[in-house]
Amino acid sequence: MVENISVIVSVFSFFAAVASAIAAIRSYKLAKNLARICNLFPSVNDNRFVITCTSTTERLIAHEILIVIHENRFKRKTYSLTRLYNLNAHFQKASLYDAIFPTLFERGLVSGESYEFPIAELFKIATNRIHLQKETVGLDPEKLWVGQRVAIIFMLNGCPYKVAIRLTQQLIDEILSGKTTFSDFRLRVRAS
Repeated sequence: MVENISVIVSVFSFFAAVASAIAAIRSYKLAKNLARICNLFPSVNDNRFVITCTSTTERLIAHEILIVIHENRFKRKTYSLTRLYNLNAHFQKASLYDAIFPTLFERGLVSGESYEFPIAELFKIATNRIHLQKETVGLDPEKLWVGQRVAIIFMLNGCPYKVAIRLTQQLIDEILSGKTTFSDFRLRVRAS
């Protein structure tokens, strides 16, 4: 009888230890997310990203945005959007909308602000087709396929934030269309 009770107590203590470990992992993840200077997540709208600034002490400014396209397990290509900054910044500023370069690279975000923008716009900038040219220097959107793995790395205030996505047919169609819908870019300032 005493042996049965000790086995039952041991089983219950094991489950209590497992539950305690799970709770500790969850609280660690929560603390880690609260310590971040920003959150980067997909929007409820299709093919959009939202960046939310959570830092109360510093302005969130992008230093680099990289698109890493995995062609197969061993081969990948990286496209830097910052290298194309000078080609695209004046075009985006002249269009008078909350474009990526003026918002993330120059103005930045303060605590409580969020910025929503289409993922396709990053790929359009990476194609480097703002200026007319015969040969493509950047990303060739014709070589993208459905299900391809893509990593988008945002260097925000010196910290890398990586978002992994898989290309969908809808996203590829948006990239190939070349259209920029200005209403898709939304800078939401914090409520006073």
